[in-house]
Amino acid sequence: FHPLAWFAAHRLRIEREQACDAAVLAAGVRGSDYAHHLVAVAKNALPHASLFASTGVAMAHRSQLEGRLTLILDPAARGTAPRLPN
Repeated sequence: FHPLAWFAAHRLRIEREQACDAAVLAAGVRGSDYAHHLVAVAKNALPHASLFASTGVAMAHRSQLEGRLTLILDPAARGTAPRLPN
């Protein structure tokens, strides 16, 4: 157990999800369509929430899904999302 390692892993999961979202949107998928799909996946995951949580799926947490949806649906918010330095 090392707190910095846990924090880094948490941030990497968030960045991975944001990178995937950005790639989908860059491919031309409408944000509203993609957001609808993510909500549908999350709803279907509810009966299996403990499985998703145990595997570290970031989308399994409501607050993280809400943050992703905000970034997907609000182009202005995408520009203000925190980014890690290269």
